[in-house]
Amino acid sequence: FPVTILQVDNTTTANQDNNNSITFSHVVGSGANRVLVVFVMVARLSGTIGTISATVNGVAMTKLWEQSSEGATIGAGAMFVLANPAVGSRSITISWAAGNDGHIGAWARSYFGVDPVNPVYSGSVQSQWATAFNVSLNISSRGGGVVVDALGYLQEFPIHTVGAGQSIFGERDGPGVSYQIAGSQEAGTGSAVTMSWTKSAQTRNAHGGFCLNPAGGGSKLLAVI
Repeated sequence: FPVTILQVDNTTTANQDNNNSITFSHVVGSGANRVLVVFVMVARLSGTIGTISATVNGVAMTKLWEQSSEGATIGAGAMFVLANPAVGSRSITISWAAGNDGHIGAWARSYFGVDPVNPVYSGSVQSQWATAFNVSLNISSRGGGVVVDALGYLQEFPIHTVGAGQSIFGERDGPGVSYQIAGSQEAGTGSAVTMSWTKSAQTRNAHGGFCLNPAGGGSKLLAVI
């Protein structure tokens, strides 16, 4: 099969205060072999957050990872994927089991040219919760694929930058309880790709990522549009 070059479609960000869910719209374009990736960060002043779930127009997304920590402020991050979302404006709902005083930030990003059966490259999902200035993960990749990672952290003001080769997207600050979210991507190489973030202050971080599997197998390195 011919290898398809992965192409970015659209990116949407959203936030909300004092709730146990968030619903926002994301427009999916009409390209072939579509996939939708979603990341969410939830913060609370006390209590717990519980299991996070996500749907697109009522269809459950597949959770790739979830990381959480309790402390002076409760935090949790999670990343989801859905292959073959319908074209047009889609309603994304993210919810969790805890009380309705959560502070939520989320981004959604759609792509074309992804394997419609196995959109996630096998063995590539990595995640961590870390209290640190800097975080990084070595994520297995496939030539022709795209490594996508997400970062959410509990503190509003630190400046963050990404490692060489990464392109940042989906940045959003949170009102109320302070947090920030962002995502980045880098072309797959056929070996592990280091996805790193540097911040100007120590924060508590939910960080994770994976490699999108290209339609057609991706036996060689191709540019990401």
